[in-house]
Amino acid sequence: MKAFIIALVLVAGTFAQTTEEVNFLWTSWKQAHNKEYENIVVEAQRFANFVKNYKFIQEWNKAGNTATLALNEFADLTAEEFGAMYANTFAIPDVADEEMEVEVNSFASKIGDIPESWDWREHGAVTPVKNQGQCGSCWAFATVASIEGLYQITGHPLTDFSEQQIVDCDKANYGCQGGWPYKALQYVQQNGLELQTDYPYTAKDGVCQYNSAKAIKNLNSGFVYVTPRNPDALKAAIYQQPVILLVEADQSVFQFYSSGVITSGCGTILNHAVTGVGYGNVSGQEAVYVKNSWGTSWGNKGYVYISTSKDYNLGLGACGILAQPQYPKRP
Repeated sequence: MKAFIIALVLVAGTFAQTTEEVNFLWTSWKQAHNKEYENIVVEAQRFANFVKNYKFIQEWNKAGNTATLALNEFADLTAEEFGAMYANTFAIPDVADEEMEVEVNSFASKIGDIPESWDWREHGAVTPVKNQGQCGSCWAFATVASIEGLYQITGHPLTDFSEQQIVDCDKANYGCQGGWPYKALQYVQQNGLELQTDYPYTAKDGVCQYNSAKAIKNLNSGFVYVTPRNPDALKAAIYQQPVILLVEADQSVFQFYSSGVITSGCGTILNHAVTGVGYGNVSGQEAVYVKNSWGTSWGNKGYVYISTSKDYNLGLGACGILAQPQYPKRP
């Protein structure tokens, strides 16, 4: 306990708050997120991470950035730990590297016809935010979210489909160790999807329990890439249906995002899949409304707003959001 108190005093000394205030914040945070540690050595390290993250968040918010950060359930993790848990650990292939013929849709003829803003949540095409847990299955969640949206848009009830089926059964991908949405869309094209109630999520790799008789078929006919580095094409694509987006999510701005629009703080190392369900102006910034899969306690009730401007990262956009948008092709 003495070592922990010493660490508390040393680290808290960088803040204007008193040691008691920082200690109270730590205690309150642990209670709010049901955090318990096996011994005081581990807790001391977690506390040091917590204080370092807290300092970063304070400095970021004071700098007047367009996105606001806040402490959340990930506040005791280093950026490296967070990335290892929630981001894929292998490179996303470029379209040009694929040994296949892919369709690329620029929506050039539709850009002038779309409204200034659109939100599929307001049109009943988005299921509630889900939580992938400590399983690198974002690729499956983004794939399923895009299929759920398309299924509703094409005249069916909003349906909660199974991510676990893809995690367990799509052998072209790697389950909790990561995967590519376009390959998952190919799997769905061939096999369909069972309902969440028939094949529930476990947040871990499992033996494939696919039941063809329970699967809904003919959900898509492949996948389509949206022209990269083109904000207008992305907006037009989202106006058509929810779109899978690949981003870099292993940076602190993503780890502690709370509100506003991300315009900086992350690059283009694509390691996380999310779903664009709308677009519009947020606090003076043109942004995509992005559904994540880390539960509703993260971000803005599970969502993040990311700039659509191509002024960032050599045209690939904030967090690389303009690099490889893709969506399921209609059946």
